[in-house]
Amino acid sequence: MSDFGTVDQSEYDMSEPIMGMRSFQLWNAVLNSALADAVYQVCRGNTMDRDVNYVVEPSRDLNEVCDLAGLDMWAFIEGAKKHIFKETGVSIYRGRPS
Repeated sequence: MSDFGTVDQSEYDMSEPIMGMRSFQLWNAVLNSALADAVYQVCRGNTMDRDVNYVVEPSRDLNEVCDLAGLDMWAFIEGAKKHIFKETGVSIYRGRPS
């Protein structure tokens, strides 16, 4: 390592890109897990639970995870609301700010 914290790439196998397909799959799995947690909470009647809020409310964290998964945050939120309704029959609608 240099004094500035940069890594000598010769120390690592660079044949697998860091932000390759596996990374997108990982972050998609994180979002799928979050969505499954939200569905579980809605089934239990906890529509204002933090797991539900995470997938239906915009946030820096959700935006970053969506970006890492190669998804648009707003599209994910709308899809999450539709998925929750399809799975539970409960409408989680919170308006999108103008």
